[in-house]
Amino acid sequence: MNRRNLDQRLRTALDHAAVNRPEEVLARCGAQDTGPYLLDQPPRRKSPWRAVPAVAAACLVLVISLGLLRPALFQTNAVASVVSLDVNPSIVLTLNAQSRVIAAAAQNGDGEAILDGMDLAGTELNVAVNAIIGSLVKNGYVDALSNSILISVEDDDSARAQTLQTELAGEVEQLLNAASVSGAVLSQTVTADSELQDLADQYGITLGKASLIQSLVSSSDHLTFDELAGLTINELNLLASSTAVSAQKEDGIQTASTALETSNIQSSGSASVERYIGIEAAQAAALADAGVDAAQATVTETDFDYENGCMIYEVEFYAGGVEYEYDIDATTGEVRERQQEGEGSDEADERPDSQTDSSDSAGQPTAAGGIGAEEAGEIALTHAGVDRSDTHDWKVEEDEQDGVPIYEVEFEVGDVEYDYEIRISDGEILQAERDE
Repeated sequence: MNRRNLDQRLRTALDHAAVNRPEEVLARCGAQDTGPYLLDQPPRRKSPWRAVPAVAAACLVLVISLGLLRPALFQTNAVASVVSLDVNPSIVLTLNAQSRVIAAAAQNGDGEAILDGMDLAGTELNVAVNAIIGSLVKNGYVDALSNSILISVEDDDSARAQTLQTELAGEVEQLLNAASVSGAVLSQTVTADSELQDLADQYGITLGKASLIQSLVSSSDHLTFDELAGLTINELNLLASSTAVSAQKEDGIQTASTALETSNIQSSGSASVERYIGIEAAQAAALADAGVDAAQATVTETDFDYENGCMIYEVEFYAGGVEYEYDIDATTGEVRERQQEGEGSDEADERPDSQTDSSDSAGQPTAAGGIGAEEAGEIALTHAGVDRSDTHDWKVEEDEQDGVPIYEVEFEVGDVEYDYEIRISDGEILQAERDE
């Protein structure tokens, strides 16, 4: 069929098609009844009220649906808990009541690097923590040189906060162990107050880190918030575990509690000291500077402190009637500060004649006012049957037991720790303990 034939057929079809004139259509149909026809009647207008029931029903369904969904939406997006993870990177997770992450935010530049490429919104808390810890380890923020992590939980429900704290601390420990990292985990619950929150905002740190720093400042007579705000959690952990930082005198008696012991912070593991020279090297540097032979000295304390923008070992020891105090740079071994008290005379010449021959007896006093700290150490060594050169981590501090002045003597030999309570007036051993 060519195009001309096709056109002709189309014209024929159109000529015979029904037109839009009803009178012609009726004429072709022959004689009919002349009653009213549908085609003669004007079109009916639909009542606008016919659709009202259907619209009302649809609106009712929508209202009911929104009413049912609103509580679920509110619970999903309502903040129930805030969890912060601090190393040097600081990350804050906001959670709903089902412990699902609503949002994850970095508190500093290092935190942004950890969260880069992560979309944690809507994930369960353990999944988010797993991802964050993995990134911290992968990027070298948690390793053998800096192994401390601070977990802080803020929640109006104290029971839920405590449960979260315990679960998170255990989970982070397992994750670090699985990554072959010997970690030190600090965990705490925190309560926001305007003053602490202002400090956190001022220094651009989390509320949890601000709380840890505040506990250190409160327990110390020289640390300030300003100098601690820039330290890592590992450095803060070393200071919080140190008796040198928090040692204070009450009624002339020096206490030995640490900031961790006087706060609600729970800890596991030990903060890494791999960046530093070590206790023995610090003691050797102090003794060499003082010109004192190690065999003639009683080291009473060696612990971490922070002064003049530097992590230091604070070393205290007695020798020849002189008390020495040294600040040794924990990184370089340099002597930062030195002090000494005493004349440095021969102790045997100071003793009464009646006591000179019995100076080696543990039960005899060595001076009119009772024994000194150095002799208390010798009494403990004699009782333990160990040589001074084999010991480390010495502490000799004054205390009281039932109103009686005593020396508390502590030292270690290998993995064995010795604890003694020795009466100052006559050198009698009131208590002796040996713990492995």
